[in-house]
Amino acid sequence: MRSDRRAKILEAATELFRERGFHAVGVDEIGEAAGITGPGVYRHFDNKGEVLSEVVRRAVERVVAGVAEVVDEGATDWEVLEGLVANMITSVLDDRVGWAVVVREQRHLDPDAQRVLNRAHRLHLEEWVHALSSARPDLTDAEVRVIVHGVLGITAPFAVRYDAGLDRARTEAWLQATAMAVLRGTVPVRSA
Repeated sequence: MRSDRRAKILEAATELFRERGFHAVGVDEIGEAAGITGPGVYRHFDNKGEVLSEVVRRAVERVVAGVAEVVDEGATDWEVLEGLVANMITSVLDDRVGWAVVVREQRHLDPDAQRVLNRAHRLHLEEWVHALSSARPDLTDAEVRVIVHGVLGITAPFAVRYDAGLDRARTEAWLQATAMAVLRGTVPVRSA
């Protein structure tokens, strides 16, 4: 029962944070949306910041778990990269509301939660960098990092902010193809 109530609080808070932003939402509103009183929220969380931290942690945890699986199962660097792209796209599309909160509200995390998020991001990023560096030894470390950041910028924020009206399978296919084209270097880049 307690875990059900906690899940309802998180679901309600996630939607409210996405709609109006962290600072514009009060604990009483979260409680009301979850079907309890505002003070009832404090039986499950110490404060609103802890609710935000848990919303972000849940969204990020799925991506991180998927990364470990992809890296363990990928036979080649390109298979790992394809898996990392698919994992990111699937994780974001499966939890668009949660990822909207991650993208828009992470600046409001308390320092401990921010450190946990930053560490998860660094570890995630380094798996991408390692795989792309191995797959494309023609690139410098700086070039690899620009490409990886660009691909991550294509997947998570795009999937959160933009709904093209395509069905899920086509959206995934287009994002996957775009990201892989960037990683493979088939998108032309002009020298400055």
